[in-house]
Amino acid sequence: MKRIIFAATSFAAMAMAGSAFAANSQTTTAFMQGNVPDTCVLTAPTVTASTNATNVLLGGNGGQSTMLLTLADANTAKLNAVSFTLTYADSYCNYNHSVGIKATNGGLIASDYDPVATSGAFIRRIGYDADIKWMGPAFAQGPNPGTSTTTDLGDTLSTAAVNFPVAGANRADLVIQVTIDNSNQTPVVSGTYTEYLTLKIGATL
Repeated sequence: MKRIIFAATSFAAMAMAGSAFAANSQTTTAFMQGNVPDTCVLTAPTVTASTNATNVLLGGNGGQSTMLLTLADANTAKLNAVSFTLTYADSYCNYNHSVGIKATNGGLIASDYDPVATSGAFIRRIGYDADIKWMGPAFAQGPNPGTSTTTDLGDTLSTAAVNFPVAGANRADLVIQVTIDNSNQTPVVSGTYTEYLTLKIGATL
């Protein structure tokens, strides 16, 4: 009888020793990683207001918009009041970015631009105001950026880029308004006047 009890006790001890390596639950981790690049989208604009200005071409992200301006009165050659507003609806940058504006010529200039008239006073470079606003909740508590002004009708060309930093992502309407003031009624020299106005969101200009 003693031998039978001893054998049963040994079997129970072996069973308990084996259960010491088991666990009632285990955990592992699957690590995931991906990257989203810095991205800005500038949609094709719409002309939301205009005076003596009509759109010929409206380009979106990376494209060029062209506005045809009626700069002067056909009978007197004196400046017209000109303005237009382009709205780039639902544009965005998904990171800390900049909003910039830059004039190539610093005014509308004829291809044969000469700052000195042969005789008498004439306007030879047409200045303008260009205001750009980045709408949306990011600027609900403060001013929207910003303004680049190139209204000087003298000979100094204002072509420096103006950039405004934006902290964080922003998705909203980007609005640019261009205005030519006709308070100066000096006649304008004839010619085809051109200007490139660059608008940029993302990196600085």
